[in-house]
Amino acid sequence: MKELDLIELGFERNDDNDGYKEYYYYTLDIGDDYTPFCLISKANNEGKDKEWFVEIFDYESFRFISRYQLEQFITVLKYAQVTKENIGVKQTIGGINNTSVNNPGNNTTGNRIT
Repeated sequence: MKELDLIELGFERNDDNDGYKEYYYYTLDIGDDYTPFCLISKANNEGKDKEWFVEIFDYESFRFISRYQLEQFITVLKYAQVTKENIGVKQTIGGINNTSVNNPGNNTTGNRIT
């Protein structure tokens, strides 16, 4: 993934320094202002190559190196985001009906959700 991919996906640049060197990284917050889900990139001074990756902030077990995979993950997060406007609204995502955003146990398709 390239730096331009992060910019095109809506990530914001954050400039910082560690007392010795200046560096920057990118973040994308999804959700409300109080408890956002944060995606964070590597810093520009990490690693030897110009390839970028993104992790879930404070949870580094998942790493996205592909723009496509990251874009799909962001899409899922945005569809799952509960807002005043969509609480209880029927949504169809990828052919799956979700009649209640805030109640994942409400499955009208008859299939078990795991």
